Amino acid sequence: MLRALLPLVAAGLLADEITLRDGRVLEGDLLSEPGATEVVLRFRSGTMVAVQRFQADQVQSERRGLTPRQAALAALDARQAALGEAGEATAWWDLATAYRAQGEGAQAKACAQAVVARDPDHAEARALLGWVRHEDRWLRPAEAALARGDVWFRGRWTPVAERDAVLAEEARAATEAEARAERRRAEDQAAEARRQARRLEEPPAWVAFGQVRPVPSILLRDPHRWACTPAVAPAPSAPGLQVQAAGQHGNTRWSLDLNR
Repeated sequence: MLRALLPLVAAGLLADEITLRDGRVLEGDLLSEPGATEVVLRFRSGTMVAVQRFQADQVQSERRGLTPRQAALAALDARQAALGEAGEATAWWDLATAYRAQGEGAQAKACAQAVVARDPDHAEARALLGWVRHEDRWLRPAEAALARGDVWFRGRWTPVAERDAVLAEEARAATEAEARAERRRAEDQAAEARRQARRLEEPPAWVAFGQVRPVPSILLRDPHRWACTPAVAPAPSAPGLQVQAAGQHGNTRWSLDLNR
């Protein structure tokens, strides 16, 4: 693995810099000649080497030769090449921290792997590689979470008690929401029942000349006296029930002659 990480400057990389018109600044090795219609840049991305091409009108400026950062990386690559397959854990860790300071995370992790190979309990290198200490073992985060008894819940490892508390709170909120909805339904039903009762209590209506009018009503006050609205004239005494009434509402006259 370490042989694949030999200094890239030795291959002519990280020697130049171009600035694009969109503001990006790219470092690498210019393979094209100055003034060419196509600018070709070979660059490093982590431990990979790639080649990218740009039209000349996309490039604002070119700088050939090492930038300060490129010079620093070249020095680190030279140190890595000098270590080869040897070197103590401390030397590899110094190299890892130097690469990380330059923003070269992939190179830093590669060096941290070399540290762990020489010192399995190197806490800083393990942390850089994402390992965590659980009891007396180094474990990956998922392994450590399972060892602690955590569960995967909504995108992260969560203690069981925390998960249960979240679910209980959601269940309580859902129960309260359903109770509120049930109360609203009951209130709506009660309001509708009151409206129905009021409609039943209202007097019936009759239509006269296109307008709704209250129906004249006759009220029995006692067996021998009749009253109505408008006025009702009682009929002479006769067997059975006999009612005669007449009235007027606006331009409408009405009469009632009932014999039973």
